[in-house]
Amino acid sequence: MHNINSSKGQAALEFLITYGWAIMIVLVAIGALTYVGLTNPSNLLPDKCTFGNGIVCQDSQITTRNVSVSVINGMGKTMYAVGAAPDGFNAICSPSITIPLATLTPSTPTKITCTFTVADRPQLGQTKKYKLKITYKKTTTGFTQTSFGEVYGKVQ
Repeated sequence: MHNINSSKGQAALEFLITYGWAIMIVLVAIGALTYVGLTNPSNLLPDKCTFGNGIVCQDSQITTRNVSVSVINGMGKTMYAVGAAPDGFNAICSPSITIPLATLTPSTPTKITCTFTVADRPQLGQTKKYKLKITYKKTTTGFTQTSFGEVYGKVQ
């Protein structure tokens, strides 16, 4: 005679073993994806560059020595650049725009490069985010305005 309790126990054991293997396969797959780097969100996000107040970022690059942006005036009228500076990290930006004021026209890109101090250089392959600020005037004698921007990408 069969014992009903032993067949229920065998069914329960088979159920647990089947689901145990399924869970094991899922864990191995997640481990493999993590090892390859596909579960790191920074590897999946694209490089980006954004500014506010009418400054449009056309292109950007982060290297082990500097962060560079190419910006254009998106206001539709001439702006007069006063300067560019890092916001929250140590670097020296060029061109160091002073008098005479550089004209930011709506169609001509202006390249700004901020060179890191030796101690603050990022390592190749890291994903980094840097904040920059560009100061400008709407007229040569007007008030100084500030446009804050972010550059996000992989260090090349």
